[in-house]
Amino acid sequence: MKYLLTFTGIILILCIIVTAKYYPSADKIAPGSEEKASVHNTTVSFSQVSRNQYQYYISVSSGRVALFETDCQTPLRITGTRVRDLPLSDRDALKKGIGAYDLKSAEKIMQEYCS
Repeated sequence: MKYLLTFTGIILILCIIVTAKYYPSADKIAPGSEEKASVHNTTVSFSQVSRNQYQYYISVSSGRVALFETDCQTPLRITGTRVRDLPLSDRDALKKGIGAYDLKSAEKIMQEYCS
């Protein structure tokens, strides 16, 4: 029984070490790049989304996918989805801001990123 517990403990510790070494964290994704900064920003630049064209947009707040009104810097809703867990192409799109004409469209876009 002691052998089994010891073996299980060693396997568990090895799994934790391997995961910590190879799982990308926000700091390891792109050191010194804009993507790293965008993951940690609590607010984003709204100039990249046309204010006249869209009523809402999806971007990043506190490292998570968030919904904004175009003229407001405070998010309407912040999801539990961490941006650092998304593919690079999705992180880039969110960093720029994804416009939506109405709330229904915005929520549909958010579901795609959060599922």
